Amino acid sequence: MQMEISAAVASFNVLKDMVLGAKELADNNKFVTAVTETMSKLMLAQTSALGALEKQQAQAVKIGHLEAEITKLKAWNAQLQRYELAEFATGVFAYRLKESMSNGEPAHWICSQCFQDSKIGFLNYMHAVGTNKRFGCVICHHEYKTSDGDDDAEDSIMFAPNYG
Repeated sequence: MQMEISAAVASFNVLKDMVLGAKELADNNKFVTAVTETMSKLMLAQTSALGALEKQQAQAVKIGHLEAEITKLKAWNAQLQRYELAEFATGVFAYRLKESMSNGEPAHWICSQCFQDSKIGFLNYMHAVGTNKRFGCVICHHEYKTSDGDDDAEDSIMFAPNYG
């Protein structure tokens, strides 16, 4: 009988070990599940943070472009103050440098077409046919024609604007 009791105790111990093992296994499964869920949430948070960082970088680039545009507009606004629309020749208009804003630059004319596009296109003498002189924009190649007949007056219009 003692042998039977010993066998029963041994069986009980094996059963007890099995129950504890099963409980440990259940706790281990819960732990693995919790770790998996935590890792999944961390990956989601990381993806979200990466997306936010990409948006922030895109916005920083956009801000940089906008700041550059503001700087460009301010510089152009300063140029606008230096010129005035005037009659280059009879019925022909271009922008001329204001004497008060010349800062030592020689008097010159600017293409009205380029000026509207925020560009400084100087008008250069091209050629003359009779009393008609042609001047061309160095940027857009638009041609300006004079036909006043007085060559000296035309030269003074082009190369020494009347600042009065």
